[in-house]
Amino acid sequence: MITAEHVLSNVVAWATREANVRRLVLVGSRARAEPLDELADIDLQVYVETSEPYARDNTWLPKIGQPWLCVRDEYSDADVTVPTRLVIFEGGMKVDFAFYPAGVVSDGARAGLAHRVLLDKDAVGCSGATGKPSPLQPEPPSDVEFRRVVDEFWFEAYHVAKYLARNELWLAKSRDWATKRFLWRMIEWHEHIARGHVQDAWCEERRSAFSDDTWEALYETFSGFARGNSWRATFATIDLFQRLAADVAAILGFSYPTTTDRNMSQLIIGLRGDDTTQPRVSTIT
Repeated sequence: MITAEHVLSNVVAWATREANVRRLVLVGSRARAEPLDELADIDLQVYVETSEPYARDNTWLPKIGQPWLCVRDEYSDADVTVPTRLVIFEGGMKVDFAFYPAGVVSDGARAGLAHRVLLDKDAVGCSGATGKPSPLQPEPPSDVEFRRVVDEFWFEAYHVAKYLARNELWLAKSRDWATKRFLWRMIEWHEHIARGHVQDAWCEERRSAFSDDTWEALYETFSGFARGNSWRATFATIDLFQRLAADVAAILGFSYPTTTDRNMSQLIIGLRGDDTTQPRVSTIT
């Protein structure tokens, strides 16, 4: 089996030979002082004089290893557009290359997130420290932001119910994931505000971000493709969202929109129809 150490050694050797590459920085889970599993990616920031040779084609990849798959992407870091190549090499090792202009420092490094300098031809002095990043401090929502999330959750939940009523299961699934995005935002607020749970920047949406009872409740919010199972998951999603949102509103002194909750709950119950074998959503009063 081709190990992460073997692939990383090949990358460093390649970067050393490439005059265009000035610095190579390891970020992500492999830069942190924590246990890893064999599926951990190799996340690299490659600081270059120009990214054009690596953005133009993939002919440079075989100098590192045999690529099985390469996805082209990019993201913004402050005012810098960072082209990326997300590569799975022979044997299954995934390496994410992010090409930064030489001389800049990423937002993550400036914020103190864990990173390790593997190569620095110009000795720019970027810290090679590893370890866990600083915890994120809770940021309670404003009343307006809280209400926006509540309204958008109900808007998407209505569409899930509408498409289930029509037996449009694919569309229902697509809107279900939209409800989960707003459920996650409420979970995040609830963990910070009601539970005092402070997480680090790398744990977002991972198991450690959830209290045990919330995590257990999530099992009921996902389902297979069948219509009946999807209805049950929809009601479980609504029930969990209602409970967490009511807690957050009470703690922050917000007025929970009970009229919206009641009207939308009744609308969704009506869309479900007369199938009394399905559980009913509750209504906050």
